[in-house]
Amino acid sequence: MNHTTTLYGACEDLFARYPLAVSSRNRDGTVRSMVIMLATHGEPQFFILTHQDREVDPASHFSLWAWRTSNRIEIEPGTATIPGEFEDVLLSGVPLPEDGSLFGWVDGGVVTVLVPIYTQYTPETPEPSWAPMPLAEASSSQWPPFTGENLFGGWFWDYIASGQIVPLASLIASTPGEIFWLPMTGASAGCIAVAHDISSGDGWTLPAGTFVYYKDLQDGVAVPDLDATPEPTDLAPRFERMAA
Repeated sequence: MNHTTTLYGACEDLFARYPLAVSSRNRDGTVRSMVIMLATHGEPQFFILTHQDREVDPASHFSLWAWRTSNRIEIEPGTATIPGEFEDVLLSGVPLPEDGSLFGWVDGGVVTVLVPIYTQYTPETPEPSWAPMPLAEASSSQWPPFTGENLFGGWFWDYIASGQIVPLASLIASTPGEIFWLPMTGASAGCIAVAHDISSGDGWTLPAGTFVYYKDLQDGVAVPDLDATPEPTDLAPRFERMAA
């Protein structure tokens, strides 16, 4: 560990540097958490870091524990040592975006691939996962270089910083009746359909079309038609909380 960095300070730094990874665990947002991935020899391990707002509790502390376990490490301002694996999480781990986040890969000013992130346990997703969803009409040359990559990495945040990956929560929340989730028959996942071109105001556009999980596209699964889908799910309400 860098001797100028305390364990408590490392926790504070993670929450300050990665706001898109932070989710609220209570209604007033005073308890926050993030999921952090630590890759050792190419094998990912996942951890959860939580924090209670010090304005609510002056003696607040961070809690860190491994995914799907209950053995917590408490980190207070004076904490000097913790088991080495947990220290590695704080200093070398990669935060994952908030559960349910949706991002866009921008190529030539147009979003050509959507990237949803899931970091909450469900029987269908027992570990955090992400899945590039290219625009069905886009060329594979417009797909990001991490398509097919199994291991999430710090490169994701580098692309965020450069503007090549953009968060879409605010755009979706502000355009009800435009962006929908559709079921797909015979596919491993559903798809996302955009009714009309939507300009972000930041120099890029979310184009009309259907975005499909890349493996389903490669397998030639039939892409549904938004106009022919009886009850598409409008995504705007789902993203209102995340965009607030």
